[in-house]
Amino acid sequence: MISKGRSMFTPEKDNRIRIMNDRINFVEKHFGELCSAFGAYTRKLGRYRDKHDELAKAFQMYSEEEPFNKGTAVALDSLTKAITFLADYMDMEVQRLESKVINQLTPYENYCRSTRESLKSAILIRDKELAREKQLMEIRSKFTANTSAADSELLKVKVEVNRTNKDVENVMENFEKRKLKDIKTILLDFIAIEMKQHTKALEILTATYQDVDDIDEKKDFQSVESENSEADDDDDDDDDDEEERLPPPDQDSASETSEEEDSTLDDGCPGPRSKPGKLLAFQRVKDRQ
Repeated sequence: MISKGRSMFTPEKDNRIRIMNDRINFVEKHFGELCSAFGAYTRKLGRYRDKHDELAKAFQMYSEEEPFNKGTAVALDSLTKAITFLADYMDMEVQRLESKVINQLTPYENYCRSTRESLKSAILIRDKELAREKQLMEIRSKFTANTSAADSELLKVKVEVNRTNKDVENVMENFEKRKLKDIKTILLDFIAIEMKQHTKALEILTATYQDVDDIDEKKDFQSVESENSEADDDDDDDDDDEEERLPPPDQDSASETSEEEDSTLDDGCPGPRSKPGKLLAFQRVKDRQ
């Protein structure tokens, strides 16, 4: 991560040098903030991608365990695949952001530091030549009789001063040109990565939207109703079979039962007991209810 730094050399009485140093500090600060912001964005995108896996798993389990609504199960299966594809594309998005954005911003910490050092060195050399030029001019003014040697040396010094001034300007020109090219490339890459991700997402979700919209609610509802009807028919058949299996009462048992009922009535009891067959059938139905 890029950290904010300060100029190591800020010459007084030289507005151009001050502006140059301010530009380096400005780029170092804001490129550092961009690097931090993109890093946080990419990390959160990675966590968001992991949540896609959990969502896809929930859709898949629902689809596999749905016993009756076949249309809904098919739509859920389509949505499972769509979310899985989106997660895969988000993986690629994270990798592209790290490669084309974050990795391009990170070196600017060292680049700003080296540019600041280069600017400082160029300024020191220039100031040294300026001091020498001033010294030669003082010598020339003191020795007016024979100034040819001083004039020749002074000319050389002025050439060096111009060269060092050019070096200072080149340091900042190269820095600004590279910075402009890099920030343009980084921003365009970021936009292209996001556009590609959202284009793929729109394409996948559009197809899945159609699959979900194709759910036949009436047909899925009828499948549940049909299953319920079959279950009711099976219950009725079981009751009939059970009653058929019960043995018919013989005459002696019927006679004894009648006598017991009469004796019970004579004793003042509430009334006759229910027949065993009907009692069992009722109880089975009640238990199922």
